[in-house]
Amino acid sequence: MSLGTFVARAKELLEGDEPDIKAFVDFVMAGRVDDEGDQSHIVVNPRLEMHGVRRCEHARVFRDYDSLIMISQDLPFSSAPTVYPVPMFRDTLTKTVHLTVPIRVGDLDEQVPLHKIPNVMFCKLGTRQQTRIFFPALYSPHRPPLISQEDIAYFYKMCLRPAVVDTTPEAAAHWPPDYSAALIRSQDVEGIIHPSTHDLLWETLEEFEEKLLRSMDGIRRFKNAFFVHEIRGTKNATRHHIDDHFDTERMDTTKCWIDIGIEVSEEGRVLQWLSQAHEKLLRLAMPSVPRRKLQRLLRSRNYFHLDKVCQLVDFAGFHCEPHSVGKDDKVAYMSAYTTEKMATYQLHRGAFRRHKAPDLFPGKIDGLLDDIQSLSQVYDRSRNQTGTARFEVRVPLSEALTTFSMVTDRFVQRSILSVPPNLYWDLKMMRLVGINYVLHNVKFTPGERRLWRPSLALGVVMVYMLNALIYRPGEKRHEVEVTRQAMYWRYPHMNRDDGSSDDDSYVGSDEDLDEFAPVGDGQGLYFVGGIIEDRGDRMDRRPEGDQQDHRTYRLSTIRMVDEEVLAYLYNVPNMNQLITVFGFCYGFIRPPVRHPTRTIGRGKTLLVEHVREEVLEDFDFGLDQRDIPMQPAVPPMTLEEGELEGGGADSEEEEQDQGSMDHQVTMIWQQMLYDVIALAPNGRRRETPSYVTLTVEERNAVDIDIFRSFELPLHGAVWRVSDTFKTTLFDRFFPPKGDPVLLDSNHWPRATYLHDYQRLMTRITSRRDSELVRRSLRRLFKELWWLPDACRSHMWKVSKKRTGRQSVLPEGATTAQPWLVISMRHYRQWRDQIILQDVAAKEDSEDDEDGPQPQHSELRDP
Repeated sequence: MSLGTFVARAKELLEGDEPDIKAFVDFVMAGRVDDEGDQSHIVVNPRLEMHGVRRCEHARVFRDYDSLIMISQDLPFSSAPTVYPVPMFRDTLTKTVHLTVPIRVGDLDEQVPLHKIPNVMFCKLGTRQQTRIFFPALYSPHRPPLISQEDIAYFYKMCLRPAVVDTTPEAAAHWPPDYSAALIRSQDVEGIIHPSTHDLLWETLEEFEEKLLRSMDGIRRFKNAFFVHEIRGTKNATRHHIDDHFDTERMDTTKCWIDIGIEVSEEGRVLQWLSQAHEKLLRLAMPSVPRRKLQRLLRSRNYFHLDKVCQLVDFAGFHCEPHSVGKDDKVAYMSAYTTEKMATYQLHRGAFRRHKAPDLFPGKIDGLLDDIQSLSQVYDRSRNQTGTARFEVRVPLSEALTTFSMVTDRFVQRSILSVPPNLYWDLKMMRLVGINYVLHNVKFTPGERRLWRPSLALGVVMVYMLNALIYRPGEKRHEVEVTRQAMYWRYPHMNRDDGSSDDDSYVGSDEDLDEFAPVGDGQGLYFVGGIIEDRGDRMDRRPEGDQQDHRTYRLSTIRMVDEEVLAYLYNVPNMNQLITVFGFCYGFIRPPVRHPTRTIGRGKTLLVEHVREEVLEDFDFGLDQRDIPMQPAVPPMTLEEGELEGGGADSEEEEQDQGSMDHQVTMIWQQMLYDVIALAPNGRRRETPSYVTLTVEERNAVDIDIFRSFELPLHGAVWRVSDTFKTTLFDRFFPPKGDPVLLDSNHWPRATYLHDYQRLMTRITSRRDSELVRRSLRRLFKELWWLPDACRSHMWKVSKKRTGRQSVLPEGATTAQPWLVISMRHYRQWRDQIILQDVAAKEDSEDDEDGPQPQHSELRDP
């Protein structure tokens, strides 16, 4: 079925005084059509009745320059810049620009993504050019690229203002005396920042930059700073020239990157990239790469991301970071997209934002339906809106003249499909109308039916399909799982398929069942398997009055979505919490069950090598070279007393299995990190989650990075700073040889690492040698930023009590929270960065290119 036939059939179902709404919903949302009393599934092929782009007087291909990015340690401007005394955190570069730079990290030079390095907005020139200043000495792989207000204030006091006053003495009267004064001046009565700017004199610019960088190099945390200049948003024509604001004689063009684009347009048409043309696009950008490498890149889920248009299989752009594959052609990034999305493009959070499942809650669903109404008005007014197809690559400036120098007519004709604009926008409108009908049904669904899993899942899928009309389809794991379960499943070798939307679908033989699989892209356009009308006579326990006649839309019950997945998408701790959200006062369909995130409350922790997928590498402690004397391996403690004499061959084999000394100490350390999280406390009730926000998979993969960040993976915390972190607390986790452990204490006897550690201490004959082992562990321990506030009887403590030295997250919380200890060594530098991990933002990062930043409790716009 062509797009034209699909849209025409959908419009027919809406015609007349009493349109068949259910038939319309089945057709546009489930791909089902009545065929002489039986339902059959349709396949949409947008290439039918369409043609490619014809190079004639109505079509053209042009090449232009878009963004320019330059890295420098000077300000090579040809005009006066305007500087921000109070930079806004919202202007910090936090999203990837697909470039890496070499910086010094510890004792090594590492290639670090530019957007990961702490930075602030420094100045602007004109409306499109902006310059940020980057501070590589403040870089840490375990924290966001935001700079604390303390550092900004120190930068203003010691570097920025002195450089201005020294080069332009008369400017002292115009610049605030310190950062606090500038901050107060910029705030209104509600505390909102209205940033002001100050011009620098162009005549003294070189002297200013020299004094600024010299003063910064004299301060350890500001050392080796550099500038990143960016010009953005000049598509469709080369309207910017490199010498508009830059002094080309002072520019280092070897550190400049430019986005070069080709844009194809046809008068009166909407153009779309074909999915089958992606390999051709990669070859156009990287002609020296062999085909097998291009095909491997196309299959990479980490480097190549498909951007389907309106969930059509054949229409798709992409964005790709080729990494080493693009090295020979000097390509850092590629993106193929179409421009008709500008009709709904918003820089702010508006009606066309990406919606989420909680928007279906009773207090929010009206707003969601209003946003759909606004979107329908835009689609209706855009029926004549055309769209172009654009392909961009980011390359060094030296490649600007040779990139895209050969774009043939044959390439254009085979890579792009030309669609009438009214047909394209009508397709979006029909899908939007179908979503609107379903969500109106969801809104008026009565009683417990709102809590049916098939009903909840249908709402999630509708929100997913709504977002796919504006953005590329979501790729978050939970969303993908729901949409996969909701789509049409079939038996590939089954002779009979009646296409019924009832729950009693045909089931084939056992051999057929083994091949039962989702259709996936087989229908050309994403459809759900079927939308069922249910009066609720059998499932709803409390029908009242006219509610019995409401025909509730839901998905099939054959493939039920897990409760944990739905709870996550609706952003509630568990399904029972939805009772409160939906305003019900009676029990849920079934009694509370144990929350899936709760840690195991009994028995020893699992061995870390059993839960890790990768093989753990040994640290080089140098203990193997010391030839530490060891007693024979201690037999298992479960043996009877008479069996403890003479381990014999079994003991020798066990001793060999222990591995080298470096290996044993490495495994004890890795086991300790795992045990700390595995023994984390839970809430009191079975249905409440663990205090730790990590998923089971994240707990199994836990490493030192979790403890070298002040983005705490907890729902709440009570913390204090200690200067005895590496002494008293270390002795608690790794007690000296001979110190006993209370067998009736909580956590410690369950910690597998402590059993292994005590066994090793027992086997080491000399106390001096045992201290060598502890010294190796202490070197790693000093790198930790936080740990539970452990005592002899508890590894973890949860209490409502507070002391004067403790702080609480979230601020003002009075409920019981886990107690933590913060290392004074790391607190001094990162004190403003102690935050709780934003669970929703963490999941969104799977969909975004680099994910949103956590919500800071203390760090905010000045």
